[in-house]
Amino acid sequence: MSALGESVGRDSVLAVPHETSLDTATFPERYRKPRKPVFLDGVMQGWSAVGKITPEYLRRTYPDKIVHAGNPGKDYRMADMMDLIEASTPQRPSPYPCAMQLVAEIPELIPDLPRRFEQSLPHRQDNPLLLSRLFNPITNRPTLFFSGDGCDYPILHYDIKDMHTWVCQLYGKKEYVLYPPGQDENMYVKPDRPAESEVVNAYDPDLDRYPLLGKAKSIRVTLEAGDVMFMPCHWWHVTRTHGGSISFNFDQLAADNWADFTRYILHEKRLSGCRGGKYTIWQTYFALLGPWMRLTELLGGNRRRQWPGAR
Repeated sequence: MSALGESVGRDSVLAVPHETSLDTATFPERYRKPRKPVFLDGVMQGWSAVGKITPEYLRRTYPDKIVHAGNPGKDYRMADMMDLIEASTPQRPSPYPCAMQLVAEIPELIPDLPRRFEQSLPHRQDNPLLLSRLFNPITNRPTLFFSGDGCDYPILHYDIKDMHTWVCQLYGKKEYVLYPPGQDENMYVKPDRPAESEVVNAYDPDLDRYPLLGKAKSIRVTLEAGDVMFMPCHWWHVTRTHGGSISFNFDQLAADNWADFTRYILHEKRLSGCRGGKYTIWQTYFALLGPWMRLTELLGGNRRRQWPGAR
């Protein structure tokens, strides 16, 4: 049995709770600030995406949309990709990862994914004072993920730039194995990529090479259509699809993970060779911007519910 299998169940540190009525004042204190994952039931009420956005719907409605998938990546027609997803098996999985940015690549679906949840506010990514070049244009944007039966992302990682993540399951089932924070010493973190582990397959790890992974604690959760999971920043994880899956992910940067975000960015700057006066300017920029953001949020700022980039 792999270290992953042993740690799930035997050393599971918590069960991810479900909340059906959690107001916006209670949520940050109970889950976001203490960095605890939670399922928020019912928050996708009013989203027509659940039950509508299926492989058949995407194949029929957007057959010629281009989807980028696989590693190395390749472009596919939407119709062809949905065929591959429905034919996918654990022995012959469809190309993965496979994703599309909502606003940039498939804005036609915005009416079906109308607005951010109140619990995911405030968010700072769209504030004009936060330099857009700090964000990779391919990531940290609202994104649809497609996968077929047997697709997995087995590389241990946490979501880059230490952002909180909201996972909205629109179709099928998707499994997450989550590792609580505070276990970096067991994760074999890459020196040049702090959000990624040297362990390329956590589902079948080489414990002779990575013995500390056997000490890591983890929990296993499965999202089904209609489920929404809040995954706090710095939770290491891997994913696997059971049957086909379509999920919608978006990130959150708020006061409680601002220090994590700025520490991540400054570490990136150091790795890229930023030193001396330039590095001091970046430190000062974040040191001044954080309190200003907090002040504007006390006055109701950073609460735009439309997706970044949407009109």
